[in-house]
Amino acid sequence: MKLVVSDYDETFSEDLKKNIKYANKFIKDGNLFVIATGSSYQSYINKLGENKFDASYVIVNHGTLIIKNGMVIYEEALTCELSKSIYEDIMNSNYSSYFYCNKDIRMSDDILDKTLKINVVFHNRQDANIFKDKILKKYSNLVNCYLMYDVLIEITSIKTSKINAINEIMKLENIEKDDVYTIGDGYNDIEMIKEFNGYAIKNSVDELKKVANNVIDSVYELIKEISSK
Repeated sequence: MKLVVSDYDETFSEDLKKNIKYANKFIKDGNLFVIATGSSYQSYINKLGENKFDASYVIVNHGTLIIKNGMVIYEEALTCELSKSIYEDIMNSNYSSYFYCNKDIRMSDDILDKTLKINVVFHNRQDANIFKDKILKKYSNLVNCYLMYDVLIEITSIKTSKINAINEIMKLENIEKDDVYTIGDGYNDIEMIKEFNGYAIKNSVDELKKVANNVIDSVYELIKEISSK
């Protein structure tokens, strides 16, 4: 059994219908295909739209949540105390907007009992980086902090990552590391690309391309390559 883990935006979403066709065949042949995205689950479902695709597992919010057949099988939230503290940091920053995610809703301006991810949007990259550095320094042993799309900061528990979520699935499915293949395009994919048999999409950031085994045009090409082995 092989396991392919793909980022969604700018990765699986490129050539979407063809990628779905090959991924469905890959699953039907007895393998696993997993989507791993920084987006919330509802956002991922909305992006799929009318395209029917039942991934073996879906990893969302950078690994804070794993979903199988629509059911949550793993989650790791920020503590309420930490969420409140970060809220104060947001209020004291030059932010543009913010929202808190949990497993049930896509976004909320309110501090949630179970916050899986905090998103903060800034007016420019400089302000975003200043806030990111502050959060990482203040909560260095408590949070992961991702810079997305130049002006968006996403904060999750340090106990979570795409790698940790993949490891959870590997344990559940009894899959060896050599049988795991990852593919992505962004900064938040770099760790999983380095950790496993990693591939980069041609439009990936340069830092990811440098650590990937290979740079390819699409996810379905990776599926074809693995299926032929």
